[in-house]
Amino acid sequence: MVVCGFGIIHVPDPARGLAEIHRVLKAGGRTALSAWARPSATNGFGLLFGSVRTHGRTDVPLPHGPDMFQFGDETSMCTALAGSGFGDVNAMTVPQTWAFERADGFLDAIMRSGVRGSALLKAQEKSAFTAIAAAIEEGVKSFAANGRFEVPMPAVVGSARKP
Repeated sequence: MVVCGFGIIHVPDPARGLAEIHRVLKAGGRTALSAWARPSATNGFGLLFGSVRTHGRTDVPLPHGPDMFQFGDETSMCTALAGSGFGDVNAMTVPQTWAFERADGFLDAIMRSGVRGSALLKAQEKSAFTAIAAAIEEGVKSFAANGRFEVPMPAVVGSARKP
């Protein structure tokens, strides 16, 4: 079995990565992959990138990297796995949340742990970053629940078998 938790989105050539997973598995071997669900109005990445589009720039210079949302829906995940020669392909969206005590916790988490999101934010002009940060903090308030802020961060999990 090969398990790749949020790793395939960082591989420079994901198709080649999937081909390598296929190659190393024995017949009947299985793989499971996870990736972030695409940004939407109801999740944290939607809030992040929507705030950048509204108050900053998305066309800032960043190092080349694969599209972190290319496996961000069940159809895309299944298509990629099937296209790499796998059978018994399945995918599902898994709801999950990041919970914070403070509304600014989400932005702090992105800045400390994100790669492309953090780089995108750091490349903004100071006034744009300030506006983006304020918009994110205000948006996070809409996720208030149980005395904290529970930001939806769904994932897509795919599985498949090598014939």
